[in-house]
Amino acid sequence: SENAATNGGGGIYNLSSSGNIQGCTFSKNQAFITALGNGGGGILNTNSSPAIQNCIFAGNRAGGAGGGIFNAGATAQPFISDCIFTENYGGDGGGVASWRGAPVISNCVFSGNYGNAGAGIHNYYGGSPTIVNCVFSGNHDWPAGSGYFGAALCNWIGSSPKVRNCIFVGNSADNGGCVDNYNAATSTFENCTFSGNGSINGGGIGNRVKCVTTLSNTIFWANSGGEIYSTGTSSTRFAYCDITGGWNGSSVSNISGSTNVDFGGNINADPLFVGGTSGVWTASAVLSSNGFQSVATDAGATWITGELCGKFIQPDTNSISKYVIVSNTATTLTVWGNFSTNSLSGKSYRIYDYHEKSTSGHWEPGLGIWSNDLATSPCIDAGAPASDFSNEPPPNGSRINMGVYGNT
Repeated sequence: SENAATNGGGGIYNLSSSGNIQGCTFSKNQAFITALGNGGGGILNTNSSPAIQNCIFAGNRAGGAGGGIFNAGATAQPFISDCIFTENYGGDGGGVASWRGAPVISNCVFSGNYGNAGAGIHNYYGGSPTIVNCVFSGNHDWPAGSGYFGAALCNWIGSSPKVRNCIFVGNSADNGGCVDNYNAATSTFENCTFSGNGSINGGGIGNRVKCVTTLSNTIFWANSGGEIYSTGTSSTRFAYCDITGGWNGSSVSNISGSTNVDFGGNINADPLFVGGTSGVWTASAVLSSNGFQSVATDAGATWITGELCGKFIQPDTNSISKYVIVSNTATTLTVWGNFSTNSLSGKSYRIYDYHEKSTSGHWEPGLGIWSNDLATSPCIDAGAPASDFSNEPPPNGSRINMGVYGNT
């Protein structure tokens, strides 16, 4: 906690090494220098491939890249799993940045991070991560209104991430509110959900300059500033996706020679998310004793303890930001991220559950039960017929569902 380094690796600097980092907390560490190849407020991996598991990265800062972790060099291939990244800042990559590296990032939460580009993750100069089963919520560009990019994920200059079973909600940036692809980036998104993100150009994804983005079994719904915005002869390929207005509708914008390609199976239909309740806070949020979480109170609520875990809260319905809920009591809920500086008492909130409705039942992760609905989402059993659905419990229709929970 509160360590600093001039060149990089405020907490740990790995050079041409491997190893295991487990169950650690990296808090308020700093890396000052802004030079290319340096950064990592928490950890700098230079041509290193450690296993980083069950760690918390909170409030770390980097003047250059990677407030939490910076992976530098073609042989930087760390395995990062089951980690929390919250309230970190990096000029490029508030949570994680990869320069030419190929990390595997799985089962991680990126919530409330901020930066100029890629507040959650930034990949550049050929960075090619695999990102699986991750949550991106409440990340934002900073300073807001300065024309910055991709609050959840930036892929620049030949980067080629593969993203699967990830959810992107309540993120905001001026360009590419959630994801910004730039300069020959080649990105693949499979079974992801983009909803409630915001931008001037492309609330879901922005593609700039000869990018190729391939989307399958993915939902884009109710993102402000349009679902996808492409310019500079970029190409977006759609297969078995649900998009507000359709794959070639008004919410998918193409300028300067950019194109959309329909690979079939795409729909334009309300995905019928389970949703959630609304209410009014009876007190302002407070920062928890660990300094990484906010606790908000509605004294009139009657929640079942634990029922909201894994769902999302929009703490102020006049703001786009949403945060993933860690736990709840009958009248309080706890989230990753700090919104305690905002006076919430008397303001309206809304809870969101992005599971799709089904008369056969949707999963309630906080309670560990199935709950039947009165309607079935058009995204159920609507993914690509060739996609693996073996992890969906019966009755599964012998076909994968669209969205983040497909094949889970």
